[in-house]
Amino acid sequence: MERIVFVEGDIIAYSGKHFAKEFVCLATDEYKEKAIEVINGNLELYEHNRIIPYYIYAARGGVASVSATLGVVHSPRNVLNLYKEEIEKIKRLLNLEVPDDLRSTHNRHLFIGVIGTLELFLSEIISCLVLGEEHFYHNFVEKTNYKISLKDVEEGGQILDKAIYRVIHNINAHKLKEIKDVFKNVFDVNIPNTSELGRYIEKRHDLVHRNGNSVDDRTLRYVDITDKILQDLILVVDTFVDHLMDALVLPIEKWNEGFESTGP
Repeated sequence: MERIVFVEGDIIAYSGKHFAKEFVCLATDEYKEKAIEVINGNLELYEHNRIIPYYIYAARGGVASVSATLGVVHSPRNVLNLYKEEIEKIKRLLNLEVPDDLRSTHNRHLFIGVIGTLELFLSEIISCLVLGEEHFYHNFVEKTNYKISLKDVEEGGQILDKAIYRVIHNINAHKLKEIKDVFKNVFDVNIPNTSELGRYIEKRHDLVHRNGNSVDDRTLRYVDITDKILQDLILVVDTFVDHLMDALVLPIEKWNEGFESTGP
């Protein structure tokens, strides 16, 4: 028995937001044989119905949304690919011909973009692993100190799903100690050394809030972000992401269990 819900009819979302690990239409009996639950007829989704985020929903018929959000939890592979695509775009922007008097301004914005891309990657890799795997879902509730109310935990179901989703997407991904704690407590993973990365993140704060001037620097000078600084930053961030993905091999394998092998 796997985490599959088989629907003999159609899955139709009329209202609300509904996310699952995967939705499958025109599903065959191979899915039904593996299912943990079989629903006769249609599965109609409204605001207060719960789709379990770490389950696969397979319909013999179709899957459709009338006026609702119907989506899937991103896979770790998709999260990594999105990061790589964004970094490649930033590299292309770095190689553009820009007038000399605009180069430093151009590079300051690219610097911010690199750190922002890393922050999105960290937020999304946590989100996909927690929402897409039951073990990590419970670890997140039980082993972190985020503000999920006791009432939300007791309510469970969709109420708890929404609380977890909200908390994850409010995590300050640039606070590296906070990120380290999440990866250790939820995934039992020690993330790579972050001291050098931390210095770049501090510079990003200066760029975003003071156009590059530090808290103590009130000379109102525009900081010169050279091509070399940007290239070094990209190398540091890429190396960090590569090492993190290596550390996440076992959690990602757990996320993939019974997923890629489903269906005929």
